[in-house]
Order: sequence, then C-alpha cells, then structure tokens
Amino acid sequence: MEQKKFSARGPHEPALVEPSLTIVLALEDQAQIVGRALKTTVAYCTERGSTAEVIVVDDGSTDGSAEVAARWTEHLQSLQVVRHHKRRGRGAAARTGVLLSRGRKVIVFGADLAVAIEDLDGLVDALDQGADIAVASRALDDSDIGRQASMLRRMSEGVLTAAARCLVHPGVKDSFCGAHAYLRGAARAVAERAHSTGDGWAAEWLAIGQRLGLQVAECPVRWASPELGETKLRFLPTLAELVHAGRRLKNVEYLAPLPTRQTLADTSFVDANMASTRFRSRYEPH
Repeated sequence: MEQKKFSARGPHEPALVEPSLTIVLALEDQAQIVGRALKTTVAYCTERGSTAEVIVVDDGSTDGSAEVAARWTEHLQSLQVVRHHKRRGRGAAARTGVLLSRGRKVIVFGADLAVAIEDLDGLVDALDQGADIAVASRALDDSDIGRQASMLRRMSEGVLTAAARCLVHPGVKDSFCGAHAYLRGAARAVAERAHSTGDGWAAEWLAIGQRLGLQVAECPVRWASPELGETKLRFLPTLAELVHAGRRLKNVEYLAPLPTRQTLADTSFVDANMASTRFRSRYEPH
C-alpha cells in the first residue's frame, strides 16, 4: 500500500533540520482529547524554544482519532500523524513512533496528560546529566499526586507493578506512570528489540535498556488522574504479557534487533487534506 506523508513545518524551519526533541503520543479511541493534548504539547515545545517534532500514532482507533489529529497539522508545526490500520497495542504504537522519530531526545508521553507536561523538563534534565533513559515515577517522595485514580485502577496497577518487578525486573519503582524519555540511540536500540505490544511495553523497554547497559534515571512527577479520555489499562492481557516478557528476557537471543520493516508493517501516514471530516465539528476548534 502506498504511504503518503504530510509534514507541517513552520515557515522558518528547513525540511532537513534535525529536531532537538521528538514527542510521541499514542492514541486509542481518544478523539475527544487529542486536540487538547496537541495544543499542550506544542505549547510546551514553543515556550522552550526547542526545535521539536510531534508524532501521533493512532492504534486502529474507530472514533476518528487519526483524522482529528491530522486536522491539526495546519495549526501546529512539525506534526505528523500515522495510523495502524488494525489495533496492535500501545506498545506497538510507542515503537512505531520511536522508529519514525528524528529528534536527539525522544519522549513517549500519554495523550491523556495525566503527567504534568512541565515535568518533562525533569526527564530532559536527567538525560542531559548522563542518563540514557529517564522515566517519570509516582513512587518517589518528591512526586505530587493530585486527583487519585479509581480504587480498581490503583489495585490493578499495584498488582502489575509487583508482577513487573518479579518477572521483568525493570529496575524502577513505577513503570506505568505515562512518560519516558530516551536519548535517540537508546530509544532506537530498545525499540528495535521490544516484543511487547500491549500495556506491559514500558516495563519491558526498561528491562531491555538495563540489559543493554543503559543508564536509567527515575524522576519525580506531578500526576493527576484525567477527568476525560483516561488511557485504558487491560489487566489480564498485561499480566500475561509480563509473564511472556520475563521468559523472553532469559534468552540471550531475545536481545537481537527486529527488522524495522517488520515493526512498521501496516502503518501509513495520514494526510490532513484527505482526512475524513466526520468528527471535525465535534472535536476541532473553530
């Protein structure tokens, strides 16, 4: 299938400029929040004067998330939207975004904005101070938790966090917070070796990073459960994924990189001019 790419660049930004930062947003039926997420993300980059690109990866959404995101290319600089034509999982979406990224630093960030976007500065600072990977963590003393998630969500995350420590050994206290930052080389090295496609991806990525000898830093964060568009957490599939990842990590051959072509199969770029207008009046600003 022919892939078409639409890249929105600012008037003074050459096509081949290497971005200082790439922010990857993974979407799954979150059309109602993607506009807010994109406005907040690009405002963050603009305020800091960084040359940045934003990559939205829509994981087989049925609510028009990709089309809504693509409409923002006329408003936002360096935004590209790609779509998985069938649902492959949040881990697969993160991997697609990382493998398409060009930034010297890469942040995978939750579109529900549960993590305060200003706290991405702490992750970037950790990279500047020598870390290869920096992860936001609610488990540190300096973290500030605002609106709590539901009791069921907290219990599910608690069990999955304990399972990740026992099975995968990610080396951090909280691998489900929603924001990870990588130096470009580290991001690609990990993403090329990752097998998890679902919600257990973050724990696996961190475990792979440590097995590759990468330096991982855990950073405090301000976090609040979103009122709208919360990222789903599939408990049983994630638990099963952690079990399988733990088994794979015992195999040395597991750390061999996967072909990028295999990873990006069935992924296409979304052209804003060709995007459906079905959801435009409801979700796009006037």
